[in-house]
Amino acid sequence: MKFSFSLIFSLVALATARECGTLEPSLEMLEVSKKFAQEAAEAEVNGQLIAAAVVTIPVWFHVLRSGTSVSQGNIPRSQLTAQFRVLKKAFASTGFSFTLAGTTRTTNSAWFNDRDEAGMKAILHKGDYKTLNVYFQNFSGDLLGHCYFPQTPTAAIIQRDGCSVLYTSTPGGTTTNYNLGQTATHEIGHWFDKD
Repeated sequence: MKFSFSLIFSLVALATARECGTLEPSLEMLEVSKKFAQEAAEAEVNGQLIAAAVVTIPVWFHVLRSGTSVSQGNIPRSQLTAQFRVLKKAFASTGFSFTLAGTTRTTNSAWFNDRDEAGMKAILHKGDYKTLNVYFQNFSGDLLGHCYFPQTPTAAIIQRDGCSVLYTSTPGGTTTNYNLGQTATHEIGHWFDKD
């Protein structure tokens, strides 16, 4: 499936005052996005656009924690449910729908504190490249999260795939001005443009 970066960036703009750790798209990615946007605009002008079928994406939430209290990353189920509602609402008009495939809870202080990303994802990642894996973690400084732009899938790329989100940014979390669930929406916007 293709998803225009222009639409992604308008969704991504929802939570930008603090830092997003996602790297800027390459010039090649920007050129491809510009080409898709131009093709879509031409098709619209020529009356060639047709309604696309809704694409349903399975989602895995991975709660990383250093202990069993909320302050140690153990996000309550109610906040995860609210986060999923925010995600569905934010993307409702895009042709993408989400289904929660499952939630994992892992106690590992290193993973919770964003150390050993490769090891963590090698063990926790679920599904294939069309499955969205969201990792709720703790970050230092002003970082709210990060996600990798899609690339041609290889075993190494798929293993790195997924979005990492500050655990206190879920609805009802403790990060002032960033606790409505839009950080996950922002990061997941980077995840789209899959083949």
